[in-house]
Amino acid sequence: MFSLKIHESSQGKILAACDKEILGKTFQEKVGNENICLSLTEEFYYSDFVSLETILNKLESATVANLVGKLLISELLKKDIIKKSEINQVNEVPHVQIFFLE
Repeated sequence: MFSLKIHESSQGKILAACDKEILGKTFQEKVGNENICLSLTEEFYYSDFVSLETILNKLESATVANLVGKLLISELLKKDIIKKSEINQVNEVPHVQIFFLE
């Protein structure tokens, strides 16, 4: 299961999804002189727990997608939705941002 929330605005839809187990956690890492923080708040990442298929269906109408977690990223790689080169990591937690251009 995954946590999913869709944020709608006049500029489009932002899909935010993460592995259920990491919802509510914050991951930090120091890179050079900068502190990188990945905060998976319920406010941004949760409105429901859903299946992978639901996320895939919702991706079709998204303008931007924020996708986080080892399981979710692994499944998206298997389905060729993302490439390894697009994956970033914060404290060994993979995440991807996708921008869908018209």
